[in-house]
Amino acid sequence: TRTSTKPRDQLPSRKRHNPPDTVSTIKGQGPIARLQSEYLMRHERRTDLRLDEDYVEDWALRQFAFARRDPFHLDNHMRAQSEFLLEEAVVYRLEDGLNEAIQDLNTRFGISGPTHIPREKVGGEHRAVSSRDVRVSARLRAKLLEQYSADFEVFGYDR
Repeated sequence: TRTSTKPRDQLPSRKRHNPPDTVSTIKGQGPIARLQSEYLMRHERRTDLRLDEDYVEDWALRQFAFARRDPFHLDNHMRAQSEFLLEEAVVYRLEDGLNEAIQDLNTRFGISGPTHIPREKVGGEHRAVSSRDVRVSARLRAKLLEQYSADFEVFGYDR
């Protein structure tokens, strides 16, 4: 579902001039789920994997500190997704799946492209734990709400 509860004119202007008959899209992920996924991905090879709130919070706060010095830290995964949003972009959410986005693009362009995109990789399939198992403390949740406030608004995620 394409959602936006924050007027885009409140975000920094980012325009790209697309050739005719093209569209810019962005696929967002909820900030809390995104942090949980990033944590698990960065720790997937560890034999001493910790999922407790205190350890996760400490790790996340260190990453935010690194990202303040180097915005590209962890391949931009700690940056707000709204920082990459082009004014003309159509917003899709990862949680809604790619099929909805593909169907919308087919309709938008009047084409009969694929209507189903199979999932090739499901994060966590090979792990004993899911990113949902990564515990987020109340303090870290408050930090995420603050740090990614524009993402919650632009992508329409519940707080």
